Amino acid sequence: MLQLIIIATLISNYSWQSLAVERSMLAQEKDEITFWATTTARDKPVMMLKETSQHDLLWEAGTRGIMLKETKCSSKGRNGNIELIITELLFNPARDGFDFVEIYNKGPDEIDLGQLNIGNRNGTGDPAALRRLADTPTLLRSGQYCVVTANLKWVGQHYRVASDAIGCEISSPPSWPDDEGTVLVMNNADSGIIDELHYNKDWHFSLLADPEGVSLERISPTGFTQDPNNWTSASASTGYATPGAENSQRRDLPAMQGAISVTPNVFTPDGDGIDDYLLVGYQIQETGAVANGTVYDVSGRLVRHLVRNALLGSSGQFKWDGLDNNRKAIAAGLYVLVMDIFTDKGKTWKYKRAIVVGRN
Repeated sequence: MLQLIIIATLISNYSWQSLAVERSMLAQEKDEITFWATTTARDKPVMMLKETSQHDLLWEAGTRGIMLKETKCSSKGRNGNIELIITELLFNPARDGFDFVEIYNKGPDEIDLGQLNIGNRNGTGDPAALRRLADTPTLLRSGQYCVVTANLKWVGQHYRVASDAIGCEISSPPSWPDDEGTVLVMNNADSGIIDELHYNKDWHFSLLADPEGVSLERISPTGFTQDPNNWTSASASTGYATPGAENSQRRDLPAMQGAISVTPNVFTPDGDGIDDYLLVGYQIQETGAVANGTVYDVSGRLVRHLVRNALLGSSGQFKWDGLDNNRKAIAAGLYVLVMDIFTDKGKTWKYKRAIVVGRN
């Protein structure tokens, strides 16, 4: 399995090899990774990366362009890779509060937290402020969560922490700023990166009045860590965070019954944490396919450009927050999603799906 640490899956408005790049994305197809750039002139793959047995490949986005780094391969468990993922992050706690990071063991093996570090990246993009998760051997079971913070007591006083979660209290934790930053989980034995999240405050739910004290939750454990469409704000009904427990916003796409699927059947983007967003899933066989997704009302008027010239992998998802192109909440009612997919070989497909927007 290809192990790729993606710092940014969407990079905008920079220059690459003297081209004015408007958008860029990474797409995975079996054991290959293709980097695509959308320029004012044309779309074309600019580099193909293939897995090696010795190194992972790490992309970073910066103000001067893109830098490719090599990092050591992620660590191995008894039956394969260590399958730990970052599933929740509180980076903007209430005043005088404390950040926390939630980690989930989605693999079959028990993992010794004493062999792992958590950290961030410094200004040059290198791992920094690494802290060991546990001073003594501490096993995280398959399917179990770990909550990492500088003050477990504070987290427990302000949120409902699951009783079976493991708490890792670390002194002088890494800095995770309120606007954006990076969370790294690494193996201290070989410095392998196990999971990495470069977050941004804009990933919160669009209608959230104040993100202070609200955690970001991962929507699907099987989706990419770095996909902004795979993160949203924790629900109000759970106290705006779910440390050590299944995320309030967790949702997995249903089994695909075609190239395009939408879920839920009715979504209510009102900020209550229940069906606040629509997930549009896709699954295609063609490589190098590009999609345009547009939402119309029943009168045929344009409501929202959901995606424009988005490079598709073999499968993935997009998220709609129920806002129009002017970032205003739309009225309840029936809408139509139109997905146009095309390839550089001239193949085209058009899909239409009905969407029902409700208001509580």
